[in-house]
Amino acid sequence: MLENESIKLLETKIENLAEIIEIEKKYSQFISQYSIAQHKEVITNKDEKHLSIFNTYDNALIGYVILAGLLNKNHTIEFRRIAILKRSMGYGSMTIKLIKAFCFKHYKAKKIWLDVFTDNEKAIRLYKREGFVKETEIKAPNEEGRSVYMMSITR
Repeated sequence: MLENESIKLLETKIENLAEIIEIEKKYSQFISQYSIAQHKEVITNKDEKHLSIFNTYDNALIGYVILAGLLNKNHTIEFRRIAILKRSMGYGSMTIKLIKAFCFKHYKAKKIWLDVFTDNEKAIRLYKREGFVKETEIKAPNEEGRSVYMMSITR
């Protein structure tokens, strides 16, 4: 379990997936939509980690994170997904801090990378504040018809 005074991240349980799908729908303009089956695949894949984010105040599910490449021989981990229900409350920053510490300490990651739509300005500002830097821009076309930035942080 990863936690601080405000949030805790626990391995996602199947019974949380319906709520997670609803959180995902709320941010469909910024994240790809997974089916329940796809989320279950992530939960059972040893190379990926599906974590649910809970508010410690009332233990409410407020979001989730997906990491991939945990077994990567180059120690490069993909920060595939973060979705948080309550925005502008600092939960994103807290979650990213916990994820960075977890990846660098537990998995001995040398690099954590992500992609973000170029028009997702709020997320880009958050990632920059947390030390991620833009590496490159991948121009559309993609399934959403939008360009993405590849961003990363190294140990």
